[in-house]
Amino acid sequence: MKIPHALIAVAAALALLAAACGGGEDDEKEPIVFGELNWQSAELQSKIAQYIVEHGYGYPTDVIAGGTVPILAGLTQEDVHVVMEVWLPNAKDAWDAALAEGTVRPAGESLRENWQGFVIPQYVRDENPGLVSVTDLPDYVDLFVTPDSHGKIRLLNCISGWACEEVNTQKIESYDLLDYVHAVDPGSQAALWTDLERAYERGEPWIGYAWSPTLVSARYDLYLLEEPPYSDECWETTKACAYETGTVLIGVHASLPDRAPDVMEFFDRWDYAVASQNELVLWLDENNAATEDGAIHFLRTRRDVWSAWVPDDVAERVDAALADEG
Repeated sequence: MKIPHALIAVAAALALLAAACGGGEDDEKEPIVFGELNWQSAELQSKIAQYIVEHGYGYPTDVIAGGTVPILAGLTQEDVHVVMEVWLPNAKDAWDAALAEGTVRPAGESLRENWQGFVIPQYVRDENPGLVSVTDLPDYVDLFVTPDSHGKIRLLNCISGWACEEVNTQKIESYDLLDYVHAVDPGSQAALWTDLERAYERGEPWIGYAWSPTLVSARYDLYLLEEPPYSDECWETTKACAYETGTVLIGVHASLPDRAPDVMEFFDRWDYAVASQNELVLWLDENNAATEDGAIHFLRTRRDVWSAWVPDDVAERVDAALADEG
C-alpha cells in the first residue's frame, strides 16, 4: 500500500516533537533478538550477553529459543540477530552456506578447550580394557543392551534438531554399527544428563554423546572413545572420524554491524572461557539455580572477565543495573 505524503510528513513531525520532548537516543534503538540455543552453555552465554546489551548499551532485546537448525535458519532470515554459540564443524555446512550468501558474519569466540563425541564412564573403561575405540563396540553389545534397546547397544544420541544428531547418525552408519547400536533421542539436554547421572551413581554401564564444557564433564570422570583423526575429507564424506576440536563463535546477521556498531564491537571482543563455564555450572548445580541467576552471578563475581569486553561507561551501567537487582 502506498502511504500518502501527508501522512509521512505528519509522522516526521511527530518524531521531531518526541525528540524535543525528551525522546533520546535509546528510544531510537532497534531491538536485538538473541537466538538462544537449547543447551546450558549457550543459554548462559546468551543471557549474560543479553543483560549487557540491554542494561549496558541500552538496546531493547528479545529471545527466540530453539535448536541449532531452526535458529541458524532464523539468523539467515534476520528473524534472529545474534547466536552466541555456532559450533564448527557441527554446523559447518549451514554456516558456510550463510557466509557465501552474505547473510551472516562471525564475531568473537569462546570455549576454546572443548571436546565432543561418544563417551563411557571411566569405570566402564577400567573394567573393560579392550573397549578403547568406537570400532570395538560390536564386541560389547551385551554390556550396554537394555530391555528397550531391541537387543542392541542403547546409545544416547544428540537431541533432535541439533546438528550433532545428524552427524552421529551418519557416524553410526559409516562405522557399520547399525546392526549393533540403537540410538536414542533423549529429548532434552536435561534428560541426557539425568540418564548419565543415574547410571554413574549406580555404577552401571552407559554410552552416549557428551561434550565439554558441561556440568557432567566437570563433575564426572568420562572416557572419550577413540575414533580416526579428523580430516576435512572425512568430514565432508563419511564423518567416520573424530570431531574436530570445536571452534565456537558468535554468529550475527550481516545487518547488525551497521545498525548497532557499538554492540558489534562488544561481540567481537567476547571471549568466554571453559574455566568460567565449569565454575558457573557447578555453582548453578550447588545452588539449584536457574540460568538467569547464573548470568547475574557471573556478572557480579567475574567483572574482571566481562568488563574487558566493553567500554568503562558500559560496565558502569551494568554495575548500576546489578545493584538494582538487590
